[in-house]
Amino acid sequence: FFSAFYFRTRKAAMRPTHVHGKWRRMRAVAAAPALSPLPLARSLMDYAISPTPSSPLSPLSALTPCIGWERRWESAGGASAMLCGGPAGTLKAESQRLLHSRSKAEIRVAPVEEGISGAYLLQSATKRRLDIAGPVWTTHAVFKPGDEEPGASNNPKGYACPDDGEKGGIKPGEGWCREILAYELDHENFAKVPETVEETLPGSMFAPAAPEGSKHGSLQRYVQSSGGVPCKAACDMTPGRFPADEVHRIGQLDIRLLNCDRHGGNILVQRDTQDQIHLVPIDHSYILPKHLKDLDFEWLFWPQSNLPFSPETLAYVAALDPETDARVLRQNGVDEACVELMLASTAALKIGCANGLTLRAIGQFMRREDAGPSGFEDVLNQARRAPGDGGTIDFGRLRRLLAVRLGSSYVSPVPRVVPERVSILTPWVAHLLCEVLAGLAKEGPPNAQVGTLAASPKYSEQLGPLRLMEKGVNWAGAAGTREPIWLGFSPGA
Repeated sequence: FFSAFYFRTRKAAMRPTHVHGKWRRMRAVAAAPALSPLPLARSLMDYAISPTPSSPLSPLSALTPCIGWERRWESAGGASAMLCGGPAGTLKAESQRLLHSRSKAEIRVAPVEEGISGAYLLQSATKRRLDIAGPVWTTHAVFKPGDEEPGASNNPKGYACPDDGEKGGIKPGEGWCREILAYELDHENFAKVPETVEETLPGSMFAPAAPEGSKHGSLQRYVQSSGGVPCKAACDMTPGRFPADEVHRIGQLDIRLLNCDRHGGNILVQRDTQDQIHLVPIDHSYILPKHLKDLDFEWLFWPQSNLPFSPETLAYVAALDPETDARVLRQNGVDEACVELMLASTAALKIGCANGLTLRAIGQFMRREDAGPSGFEDVLNQARRAPGDGGTIDFGRLRRLLAVRLGSSYVSPVPRVVPERVSILTPWVAHLLCEVLAGLAKEGPPNAQVGTLAASPKYSEQLGPLRLMEKGVNWAGAAGTREPIWLGFSPGA
C-alpha cells in the first residue's frame, strides 16, 4: 500500500505545475515575474500579481492572518484600484488572485443574516475532510454592495424605502465608500479598522439577483480570533474587561468622523493566542454625516471612557492633520458640509485632549442628550458666518469658542491628586463632632455591643477634643466579642 502511494505521489509530482496541487501552483505564481498592465482599467482582469517585500504589520496583524498578511501586492502599472488612492492593499490583490486562480465552483458569496443591509462573506473551498460531506469553506472578506444598503432599491431584507436607511443625512448608496474612507483615515491603523478596499464582483456570484451584470461596493478583511474562532460582538460581553486604551482609540476615531452608528454590535472582540482581548471597529457606513442629530457613541456608557487618555493617544491626537484628511475627502467626492463638520470635530477633539478632558467628557459635549442641540452644535452655530457671507464656519472663532467651553464648562470627572492638608478644625468644631459621634455610639448598630468612644492617651493632653479625629474611634465589635475596631480619620478629612 505504501509503495503504491509513494509511486502515485512521485508520479503526480512530475506533472505540470498548473495541474498539480495548489501549493505548487502558489509557488509558481509567487516566482513568476510581474505581468504587464492590461488596457482595461476597471475590470476584474487588469491587476497584475507582482509580489513586493513584506511590510511591518500592525499589532493585530501579527496575531492572526485575518487582519493583515505579510505579502503586499501592487496593481498593474502601479495604478491604484482603491477608492482613496495609494498603492493597492493586500486585500485587493488577494481577492483578485482568489477570483482568477480557482474555478467558479470553489468560490462563493454567502449572505450575512444579521443587520439590515445586504452583506456577503467571500469564501473559498480550501480543502476537503473525510468526516464532512462537501468542501470546507474559508471566509476571507465581507463584501457590501452599494445597491443593497438600507433604503436602496435592491435591499434584500425588506428595507427598500429611502427613509429606512437615513442617518445623519447620508443617502442610500453612499455608505460603501465611507467604509473605505474610515480605513484610509485611520492613520497608522491606530484604531485597528480592518483593511477595506473598493471591489467589483461579477453578478453571476449573486444569481439570480444580477446574473448578467456586476455589483460594486466595499470589501473588508474578515476578522476572527486566534485559531479561527469567530469574534463576539461587544454588546454580547460586559465592557468592564475591555482594554481602556483600545476603547479610547476607537472613541477618538468616532469623534473625528462623527459616527452615527457606533453601537455594541459594531465593535468586535478579538482574542489572541494569549487569550488577550482586542477591540476591532467595523461597519462605518454612517460616518461623516451632513448634520449632527444622530451621533451614537456606545462607549459613552463604558467605564473606560471616564479614564484619562494614555500618552500615546494624546500624542496621536496632537499630531493629527485635519487639513490633509479634508483633501482626501474632497478628492473622493464627499460633500463639503461633511468635510466642514469633520474639520470642526477634529478641532474639538484636539482642544479637549489638550485641556485634559476624558473621552466621556468630549463625547458628551459632541452628542445630544435630549431633543435639544448639543454643546458642540451651540458652538458651531456661534462660529458660523452670516448667510450673506456664505454661512460657512469661521474656524478661528470656532477654536476660541471651543477653548472657552472645553476649558471651563466641561471639567474632567477624573479626580485630581490633592496634596494632604493640615486640619483646620477649631476646637469647638472638633468638640461638636465628638458629641455627634458619641450620640451615634449610644444608639449603636443592631446585634452589636456598644463600647465607648476613646482615643489614644498619647494625644489626650496635647490635642484636646481634636484627638478623636486624629486617632480614631474605639467601636465595639460584633455581638459576643470585645475586640475594638479602629476607624481611622485623617486630618484632611
